[in-house]
Amino acid sequence: MALQIQANARKTLRKVSLYIKEQLGMTSLYDVVIWKLAFFISIKSKNTQFEEDEKIDRSIRVITDYTSLFNNTEKYLIINLLSIVHQRKVDINSEEPMRLVEKHCRQGFKILEEKFAGTDVDVVNFFLNEIPNIAADAPAEDLDNLEELIVKVKDKLSEKLHEAFIETKIAVKYLGYRDFQRISKYYFEVRDLNHNREIVDEITKSNLELQTGLHNKLYLANSSRERTFSVNVIKDEIPPFYVEEYLFETNDRDYSLMIGLDDEDRVFTTTLESLPHLLIGGTTGSGKSVFLKNLVYQLSKKYLNLVLVDPKGGTTFGGYEDKERCMLIKNTKDADAIMSDLVEEMDERYQKKKLDLEMPIVVVIDELADLLGQNKGLEALLIRLAQKGREAHIHLILATQRPDAKILEGLLRTNLPSRIAFKVQNQNESRIILGDMGAETLQNKGEMLFNNQKFTKRLQGFYIE
Repeated sequence: MALQIQANARKTLRKVSLYIKEQLGMTSLYDVVIWKLAFFISIKSKNTQFEEDEKIDRSIRVITDYTSLFNNTEKYLIINLLSIVHQRKVDINSEEPMRLVEKHCRQGFKILEEKFAGTDVDVVNFFLNEIPNIAADAPAEDLDNLEELIVKVKDKLSEKLHEAFIETKIAVKYLGYRDFQRISKYYFEVRDLNHNREIVDEITKSNLELQTGLHNKLYLANSSRERTFSVNVIKDEIPPFYVEEYLFETNDRDYSLMIGLDDEDRVFTTTLESLPHLLIGGTTGSGKSVFLKNLVYQLSKKYLNLVLVDPKGGTTFGGYEDKERCMLIKNTKDADAIMSDLVEEMDERYQKKKLDLEMPIVVVIDELADLLGQNKGLEALLIRLAQKGREAHIHLILATQRPDAKILEGLLRTNLPSRIAFKVQNQNESRIILGDMGAETLQNKGEMLFNNQKFTKRLQGFYIE
């Protein structure tokens, strides 16, 4: 039976995973040996004061021989790292390497305890005892261990879903379900491979909604396991997910952004470089404005310049007016002037030919359609920035409540490769934002479709306290 992780432990694990990713460039907590993790976090802190501090917690038992912690090749790297950090030659044939590794491991855990203070979790115990169990029970993304993870119990809804498939003449076998914070996933296996394509189409979805009465409350998703798919049912009561609970401040040169939670409560992140420009659309009450505030909140903590354009007089971004490296534009005339300045800045950066050294500039525009409707010349400036801005580290995040094909057409939309659609009024608006329908069926309150021209992902956005 899988280990049941308490909510506060889950939050700690998410924060730890993000911290590891930002500090060490590792994609998963489970990819590292716990002692190596503690050692490298201490090394990265460059703090060597513990050499005189005999109070470093000796109750934490460290592996007896550092050569067991690191392989033969890594051993020499560790000696060099220790020599650099401690600014003296560390003799590989002496007992000093083991003594320093031991103290760095202890200091690493001390740093982690300080970073995650207030979580009601014993961090040392969490790392040494709970995480190995969590790692062992963690679900594989390819669902190879699906049979062990799902609850093989039928309930009324699973029976309704099964009956609905029978009505649509699609032969499936019910496997079981998994429960997440906002989604219940009901897994089915396709009996006839000829029906594989039919499973996730809109007709099947409509039939399921009709049979279950769950209009716009379910969607179908393929899995990477052959012949298996899930019917994802959105819960009636969804707890709020606050960005502060998932955001861990470490490196202000890390330009990753948390977009939202996927259907299995995992944080989905992207980077400014991979975006590199973003178009956002959503109707009133969809969660678009809250999402923009979340992005700006994250961006404000990074080493970059922010240009916030809010033609509604600063109501969306008013709290950032006096922030360092942040400029708030409240009217169309000033927006036109600053975009002209940014085009000049972009050209100057190209002429310098040292683009890697330039501080990123992120332009966030709310109510894009209104702005372009009032100033026809602004579109040409935005197109130039969208076409050449990436290499100059200038990024555009453009949001609109009214996706209008006449305004958002041609070169501007073509040069905004990443798209996020919150709930929109109809299929046409969904196509304008995403290039495909689907956003018209989303729930309000932050549910979105993220598309980066490689894949589309359904996510739940964060609230901000």
